[in-house]
Amino acid sequence: MERYDAFISYRHSPLDIKVAAEIQKQLERFHIPAAIQKASGKKKISRIFRDKEELSLTDDLNETIQEALTHSEFLIVICSPAMKESFWVQKEIEYFLKTHSKRQILTVIAEGEPADVLPELLTYEEMELPDEKGKPETVRVPVEPLSCDYRMPFRKARKEELPRLAAPIIGCSYDDLRRRQRQYRMRRLSAAFSAAALLLAFLSVYFAWSASQIRGNLNKALINQSEYLASESRSLLTGGDRLSAIMLALHALPQNDNDRPVVPSAINALSQSTYAYVSPGNEKISLDYLITPGGTVSDFRMDDSETCLVFQYDSYHIAVWDIAESRMRFSTRLSADINQIDFSASDRLLVLTESDLRCLSPADGSLIWEYSSESGWLFDRFCLAPEGQIALYGLDDHLLLIEDETGTPSDL
Repeated sequence: MERYDAFISYRHSPLDIKVAAEIQKQLERFHIPAAIQKASGKKKISRIFRDKEELSLTDDLNETIQEALTHSEFLIVICSPAMKESFWVQKEIEYFLKTHSKRQILTVIAEGEPADVLPELLTYEEMELPDEKGKPETVRVPVEPLSCDYRMPFRKARKEELPRLAAPIIGCSYDDLRRRQRQYRMRRLSAAFSAAALLLAFLSVYFAWSASQIRGNLNKALINQSEYLASESRSLLTGGDRLSAIMLALHALPQNDNDRPVVPSAINALSQSTYAYVSPGNEKISLDYLITPGGTVSDFRMDDSETCLVFQYDSYHIAVWDIAESRMRFSTRLSADINQIDFSASDRLLVLTESDLRCLSPADGSLIWEYSSESGWLFDRFCLAPEGQIALYGLDDHLLLIEDETGTPSDL
């Protein structure tokens, strides 16, 4: 026999039918937050029984109704003045109580005041208590059934009242469910920030041994996030929504205590949305891009194909800017002072320190080859030589030719 999470009992009047159909649809679509799923073991509310045919006065509860009531975990009663006139709702409640407790009956106020529309059978519990002579007697103790209020627009009821029905069916508290729902909605509304938060949570566990590695990965995530917000800002400006474009551009920039890196595309988006380069005479100075590698720039070079720029800053750092896409391809820190940067004849990136010459990919900074002096002499500078070679000069007037393709030395 098929089992049901709940059985909806109601009078077949227009209002009660509308409320019953709404509750069935919304419960079967109800999203259970992941944390509640894990704690309760319930993935979804999948089966709600609602009989769409009204029984005539000559009928008894048919076998289908009886089986559904017996195999339903909860009974949901739609309460209204019309329900009070229903003979069959009372019969369904009585039949349900043969195999279940009153705690498994949930009531929904569709119309009227609770004192007037709640079934009398659900407003008390029978208990055995001693009388004045100490003899046990059965007395009725007033109880208040678990109810939710649907005397409001459905949109509001879905948010505030539907969780009151869902919580006992799922097997959790209402407060816990509401708290988890608020957390879920906040994650959806801040989708642009959730990826960085998840990345930070992952890195904080997996890379706990290296705080510097965590900070580096977080900065990358924040840079990607800022670039996304800057791109959305430019799209909104193109669509005519200048105020929203300004707000998104501001969110892409540091807010308090430098909480995120300064991304050039975010500065560009803010300058465009605020018309920062429009003079009083309405003559525009067009800003193509503003580049901020992250420190004091001491040198820069452009490759022969004019697709990217390389910057040297703060002695140890280099960064490569993509001209066509107006974005930073990568930045990296070397372990020694940088003497010289340039592009080879094949548009590879050459970086010279006192102890080695490195050839890097300008696309992602990956190492192609590296040359270090076996004799220990120190490097001073280099220049491009004919036939795809690199002339490497040492501090003691040494001169060496390096093959651009392989990084191997050749005889002079």
